[in-house]
Amino acid sequence: MSFGSSSAASAGSRVIFLLNWVPIIAAVGRRRCVHHSEALVGRALVLMALISFAACAGDAAGATRQPDQARTSAKVIGSTGGDFDGSRPTQRLSVLLDGATWRVELDSPLHRMTEDLAAIRGEPVGHVQLLGAGDVNGDGRDEAALQLWMGASTNLVGFLGVAGEHFALATVIDGPNSGQNAFAVSGTVTHLNGVECEAGGRLEFSEWLAGTAPSKLPYSWTEADYRWSGLKLYVAAVRHGQLNQTAPPTLRYQQFTCPAAGVVAFHG
Repeated sequence: MSFGSSSAASAGSRVIFLLNWVPIIAAVGRRRCVHHSEALVGRALVLMALISFAACAGDAAGATRQPDQARTSAKVIGSTGGDFDGSRPTQRLSVLLDGATWRVELDSPLHRMTEDLAAIRGEPVGHVQLLGAGDVNGDGRDEAALQLWMGASTNLVGFLGVAGEHFALATVIDGPNSGQNAFAVSGTVTHLNGVECEAGGRLEFSEWLAGTAPSKLPYSWTEADYRWSGLKLYVAAVRHGQLNQTAPPTLRYQQFTCPAAGVVAFHG
């Protein structure tokens, strides 16, 4: 390990210095000093040995502190408590920004994990926010609701949980959106997207697209309901339609709402 190498070398030299003086200090201690000058020399040698020992101990302490200093260099963006791994005592989940790398960390009796969020997602992440946490899928463990990306008009949100010894994002397993682990929220005049945690443990993803020729209808829409199985999402129902009016009927089609995670209405 490279850290503390210079401190270790310095500490080693002081230890050698101390060992070289031990026989002399012992000899001086055994003698009955007659002359005042000999007594002063003895005291000086003892003082030098104590100073060297204290400096050596200080270097060793500095070397052991450095890993903690490196770990705490990351900025904590958000943190929340919950039972994320099923070990019952409250754990602490944190979102960290370490330079340009977004990380997520869990501190619990069973796990002490820190992982790269972009590696978990399999795609870049940015402007990450911890939006809330709770047992979203009804499996007895908490999941964290995260903003994973913020665009000019659309944000991406997802649900992070613990799967075995690692973090994982809730992922769609089947249907046309298979592999999706981030969901669009908000939008512009051309599209609107919303995500809603529904009663009964389902997740609804809605998408409204502005009409184009030849239909010239303001919006065509799709709503997909997913059922949870751990951190896997399976298609339960899909609905399609068209709306011949200038705007969707409610704001639910351009926001993220998940009461189980404490998210009331997130627009990004």
